[in-house]
Formats: sequence, C-alpha cells, structure tokens
Amino acid sequence: MRWLRSRQAEHSIILYSKAGCHLCVEAEGVIARLARRYRISLLKVDIQDDPALYERYKYTIPVVEVDERAEMEWPFDEASLAHTLEMTV
Repeated sequence: MRWLRSRQAEHSIILYSKAGCHLCVEAEGVIARLARRYRISLLKVDIQDDPALYERYKYTIPVVEVDERAEMEWPFDEASLAHTLEMTV
C-alpha cells in the first residue's frame, strides 16, 4: 500500500491494482491528471497482498473506490472519474 496525498484532501481514492498491470498505470495517470483540479488522496492497494481482494478484483483491475461511496472498474477516463468525484461531494 502506498498513500499519495495532496494538501487538505477533499476526495479519497483507493486504486486496486497489482504489479505489472499496464492498465493500472494508465488508471493512475488518469487520477494524477485529475489531481491537478481536485484535492485527492490516493491509496494504492496491491490486490496480491490480500487473498480476499485478489479473488474480488482479479479480473476487473484496475478498480477505483471514490470516497468510500462509489466504485468504478476500468475502463474509465478523466470525464467519468471527475463526474464520480462531483457526485460524491
């Protein structure tokens, strides 16, 4: 697990991913671009570290959980993730 925090985070995002996942890298890029416009804290969780998470997400990563209220599976883009951020305020 790794936290990336911006000052005074307004939104929390958990990125469920695993090592070697190129789509997870793309998802992190989407989040990084949105972090220029939104205050976001990002927690990256490697699903391979938790058997339950691995079973839940092994076919759907990358998956983001936004503000403990919304979950999105790949594919998503900046517009759809920004919409989700707005809806969880």
